[in-house]
Amino acid sequence: IFSNIVCLPTFYGEGIPKVIIEACASTRAVISSNIAGCKEIIEDNFNGILIEPKNSNQLASAIVKLLDSPNLRHKYGSNGRKLVKSKFSLDIINKQTLGLYK
Repeated sequence: IFSNIVCLPTFYGEGIPKVIIEACASTRAVISSNIAGCKEIIEDNFNGILIEPKNSNQLASAIVKLLDSPNLRHKYGSNGRKLVKSKFSLDIINKQTLGLYK
């Protein structure tokens, strides 16, 4: 048994959470807070759902929405994988990091 949905309903700055990148790379639909770092990875209604921090009603609604729609979970997971490959692959991140040091 594995998870189809990854939730990170954080309310403080985490930078860019690696767990969201890993979830997207693993073709999982993601629910996360609409805050800096998270919203750089999650595009609302493209590869996941962004909710307002500390809003348990939005979180519950997002979970139910994804639980009720396997097709939407699949779409968000597939879109997330494509996004991570195009923006957050190891090669891209390594080149950007090395570029900072030059």
